[in-house]
Amino acid sequence: MAKSLKEDDAVKAQQKKTAKEIALELQVEELNRSIEELEVSRNNYAFLYDFAPVGYFSFDRDGCIRAVNQTGASLLGVKCADLIGQPFEHFIAYDDCFVFAGFIRKVFASPRKETCRLQLVKGGPHPLYVRIEALVAESGQECLAVLVDISEKKRSEQALSESEYNLAKAQAMTHVGSWSFNPKTEEVRASAELLQILRLRPDETTHEAFASVVHPEDHDTVMAHLRLGIDHGRSYEIEHRLLFDDGTQRWVYSTIEPSINSAGQVVKLYGTTQDITQRKQAEVELSNKTNELQAIF
Repeated sequence: MAKSLKEDDAVKAQQKKTAKEIALELQVEELNRSIEELEVSRNNYAFLYDFAPVGYFSFDRDGCIRAVNQTGASLLGVKCADLIGQPFEHFIAYDDCFVFAGFIRKVFASPRKETCRLQLVKGGPHPLYVRIEALVAESGQECLAVLVDISEKKRSEQALSESEYNLAKAQAMTHVGSWSFNPKTEEVRASAELLQILRLRPDETTHEAFASVVHPEDHDTVMAHLRLGIDHGRSYEIEHRLLFDDGTQRWVYSTIEPSINSAGQVVKLYGTTQDITQRKQAEVELSNKTNELQAIF
């Protein structure tokens, strides 16, 4: 009987031990799954970090590189391992080195995100421009920075600036100004040459200001043509006079083209206006001489 009880106790102990082992094995399996998921997540994060569409950097207070992702290294044309510890200013165009030095000082002195634009030194037919956004880390010993390649945008801005400059020069040489008018918002945009022709300041670029310099005798005709373009989307040309406060009169010639949307509505009028006063004066002088010759004959 005593032996039987001992055997039962042994069996129970064995079963209890087996249950603990099973529970422990389950815990180990759960831990292994968590480690695997963590590893996958870490790998995904590392991939996103390295191959993000922007460059990630961390700089110390002296502007030296402490960490960089693959995209950032590609921007500089150097391997990641070779960049660690190097001063970032070695990769900046000479004229912008002082800009970066001041930028780093400002980042470490401010709790806010700071931004600057720099030109980098890199081989190729076109210069490389980047925008840097940086914020000091909690430790205060480094700053985390994002570099975005804005070279294409910079080239577009330069091309637009050159185009606007050339257009302004061409308009000044030919005394032709350009303008646009939004019938819905009554917003008016005008070139510098047009404002000079109309003797208006930049803050007077309004529909009312433009109408105020039209000669009173030509006002109704000009407004009727404008309404024709807005209501019916018709292109037109018109010559009319301007009258200024000092009594001076000028002649202008305007061509207007409407922009029409898919619904057939006029969304904007585009126009050019040329000062033709000299031509008009020459026509008057020629007419007078013709009349004199006719009278002589």
